[in-house]
Amino acid sequence: MGVSEVKILHVTDRDFPLTGDEGGAPQSLIALVDAQNKQGHDAGIVTTGSSRVASIHSISGRGGEAQKLLELCVDTGVDIVHFHAEANRLQPTLMQRRIMSVTHVRGLHDPSLDRSINRIYVSRSHAQQHRGRRYVYNGIDVQDIPYREDPGQYLAFLGKVRRSKKGAAEAIAAAKKCKHPLRIAGGRKFKIKETWLPFQSLISTLGVLGGGEKYEFLGNAKALLFPIRWEEPFGLVMIEAMATGTPVIAFNRGAVPEIVKDGVTGFVVEDLEGMCAAIGNISSLSRSQCRRHVQESFSIERTSSSVIGCYQDALAGSIW
Repeated sequence: MGVSEVKILHVTDRDFPLTGDEGGAPQSLIALVDAQNKQGHDAGIVTTGSSRVASIHSISGRGGEAQKLLELCVDTGVDIVHFHAEANRLQPTLMQRRIMSVTHVRGLHDPSLDRSINRIYVSRSHAQQHRGRRYVYNGIDVQDIPYREDPGQYLAFLGKVRRSKKGAAEAIAAAKKCKHPLRIAGGRKFKIKETWLPFQSLISTLGVLGGGEKYEFLGNAKALLFPIRWEEPFGLVMIEAMATGTPVIAFNRGAVPEIVKDGVTGFVVEDLEGMCAAIGNISSLSRSQCRRHVQESFSIERTSSSVIGCYQDALAGSIW
């Protein structure tokens, strides 16, 4: 089978169409499918959620979803099924019928799970946490993201603010300490006690942003703050920011040092003191270098090609 002949069925649990408020994983899936089709493959999506998109088939219903998926695989003659969700529930049925599949892991799971299932992680550190061997970095279509050479003077935070591990409180603390304007996007409800309300002259909130609004917000920022409090598997917002030209200042957790080139496309720091020092040095960085780094290392074309390589190895009988 040639490289251009892979027929792929991606399985997710998302509702379609997307609303723009789902986070990075579903956006990464859509970008990957588009890239695979542009590269000459035949990629489609099936969901256990609802779908009002003609090209995305829903197998939702009371039970029988595994059988529906199996029948769809047989009817369409897929070469491989790529699970982005529902693998534990649906994958065993396909394995019994010897239909090849891989599982894309984007969060954290029990590393003692079945080692006979081929899993793709999203960074080196993510794979190491789970004793895995294969990883493929997420990618984005850089051409769709506008570049901004002359930004504004505010710092940006973009993430689910209600999840403390994303670091909204730490971003606010850094802005207060440095007396630097901070704009926060990514949520409508704040559960950060007495941190931002008394400082409205410095802190402003924008709620959920999607599409062009998100890239305008990131591109106009002096820097993106990414003070995570957990072992982040990837962090899509970092490459989105750098694609606009905006450098990233991030805590040294998870995949951060794999994604941010310290001193080139941002600063990788250990704590709040380091973040404040980095904010003072942000003007020393080249915004064009930030975008070039994403073009070279995190393009969706590169991601797609790497994932296809995983498929080919799996179809050849490799277990990793």
